[in-house]
Amino acid sequence: TVTDSITIYKTIEKLPTATPPTATPPAAPTEKPATIPPTILPTPTSDVPSTGEQKVTPMPAAVSREEKEKNALSLNSKLKVSQTGKKISVRWGKCRGADGYDVYVQYCGKKFTKKSITPVNKGGITKATVKKVNGKALNLKKNYKIYVLAYKLADGRKVTLAKTITAHIVGKNNKKYTNPKAVKAKKRSYTLRKGKTARISAGIVLVDKRKKQLTNAHAKKFRYAVTDKNVAKVSVNGKIKAVGKGVCTIYVYARNGFAKKLKVTVK
Repeated sequence: TVTDSITIYKTIEKLPTATPPTATPPAAPTEKPATIPPTILPTPTSDVPSTGEQKVTPMPAAVSREEKEKNALSLNSKLKVSQTGKKISVRWGKCRGADGYDVYVQYCGKKFTKKSITPVNKGGITKATVKKVNGKALNLKKNYKIYVLAYKLADGRKVTLAKTITAHIVGKNNKKYTNPKAVKAKKRSYTLRKGKTARISAGIVLVDKRKKQLTNAHAKKFRYAVTDKNVAKVSVNGKIKAVGKGVCTIYVYARNGFAKKLKVTVK
């Protein structure tokens, strides 16, 4: 056993000394390419199909101020609001391009809300009957304010085309106030030269002559609108100014929206 140990020792002693390996610098880590998110392309305007991953919904086209003014004249031209029985009847003129109308009714002194709306979902219908305000039956002793909004649909959203003036009416059981039933005018037509002016003289015919009409706290006694401002203009006080040659119409509105049409010719 001793001999075997020596022999093994001598054998190990004669082994060549191993040369330590040359140190090799570690390899630089391989960088992974940065992940680039897919490009999201807008909806193309041409007929070439898009390869983008997100569909961009276009915003509904806005309606210009001039269009809204023209549309408002159409709505207001036949606006009539009245309260009979236990309902409010609302009529208005047809607005070109309308897909529907929202009829807003609320008590005077309160704000319009979503509950104020009576929807009319067809552009060809220009009347509505309202029997409730804020989800409850009408209080016939109170006063109401009403306006009609015309809209078109674009991408599932409503785009306002125009709205009427805000009409103010009295409930039939109000002991103090009553409603206009017509507007009367001293002159139904005016002929003016360019630069000249004239004053509109108008009055109100009341439903009940024993009562008063609402005050200016609700709306002015008269409001005015003109169909062509290039022909004539009208002030808030009913003063007509001739602007350019032509013919136009001026509407005189009572507090409840009833109107009188006046013809203006400028030479």
